Amino acid sequence: MLIVLHTADLHLGRNRKYHDYLTQQSFMLEGILSQVVSVCKAHPNASVYLCVSGDIFDRNQSTTRSEFVLFLLSFIEPLRRLKKAHSNLDVFLIDGNHDRTPNPDEPSVFTPVEKLFAKDFQMAVLSPRFSEEHSMLMIPYQGFTASEMRTQIRDSGARHVMAHECLNRMQTDTGWSPPRNQDKYIEIEDVLPDTEVLGVYLGDIHRCQAMDKKKVCWYSGSPVTLDFGHRLPKGVLHHYFEDGRRVKDPELVALDDPRIRVHHQLGKIERTEDIPWGTCYQYLDRYLHMVITPEVKAEISRKIDGFFQSKHVSYDSVDISTEEQLEQEVSESEEVKEHYEGLVKRWVEDKLDDYPVDLRDEFLQRACKHFEERG
Repeated sequence: MLIVLHTADLHLGRNRKYHDYLTQQSFMLEGILSQVVSVCKAHPNASVYLCVSGDIFDRNQSTTRSEFVLFLLSFIEPLRRLKKAHSNLDVFLIDGNHDRTPNPDEPSVFTPVEKLFAKDFQMAVLSPRFSEEHSMLMIPYQGFTASEMRTQIRDSGARHVMAHECLNRMQTDTGWSPPRNQDKYIEIEDVLPDTEVLGVYLGDIHRCQAMDKKKVCWYSGSPVTLDFGHRLPKGVLHHYFEDGRRVKDPELVALDDPRIRVHHQLGKIERTEDIPWGTCYQYLDRYLHMVITPEVKAEISRKIDGFFQSKHVSYDSVDISTEEQLEQEVSESEEVKEHYEGLVKRWVEDKLDDYPVDLRDEFLQRACKHFEERG
């Protein structure tokens, strides 16, 4: 038996709406490793492949950043230990376009990693590579045409293929989206040759889905929510093969970590009163600092006894006037408008200064409308 654990698009270091969530990403790495351990233990006589199909980092910049440290200590080193403990495990990594952002033609963040850990992992960085031992063709992002991909697969005779590409007819969590600007749309039916390919493990699109009628080619989707439009469940896609054939459709095994679900929910909640404080408190194992109004503090205290006495929680209480008082102050003060215009100006300079003018204006209009709706 062969079990392929398929994931992609970790985007370590990504910020969501200016909120860093490396903590969520640390939970994600724990969850992926936990599934690897479970499968290796449950199937000691099976071969287990962990395929990470690109965009492991969000950007290729300085490798001294905290996300690179997280990657080394919370992913690479544990995987090296797991490989020593479980001889049936092999790990395959390819880089994606984000691993070379801002310029996909630049050297990849994985170029030094490939040299450091060549004895531990099967890696393809910048250029395709075929592992004959595993019959695995690894195709990192290059913007290949359908015919180019088809030729590589056919010539290698690979039974398993990893690739980081955007294919036509894929679907995102928020709707349909076309592929990148290439000579023509890449149709998966044009990519797969007539040879016996058992599985294609794609990265780039963050929604789990099959791409062909026979369900050979799959996106695993990102293992955690990366944008506000993302929907649960998120996890690792498990593929099962026996005697050289796929025995059933892949199974998306969610990263069932309540801490990840909390991060997902908090990212979508706009009203303080809708935050599931009980869930946050129940699974809190990191230090939490909050800046809240007395009313919110009283509401949390009423619902969760001892919340603010926990060693994990600190808070600052901010006294904000009632809505009626605020409206009265606004109507009486000539300086209020200038005050808020100054706040908006500083916000624009801080958040939107790098955007083109037309996009900056559009974002500002949306933000102002959003803030007005929230009062």
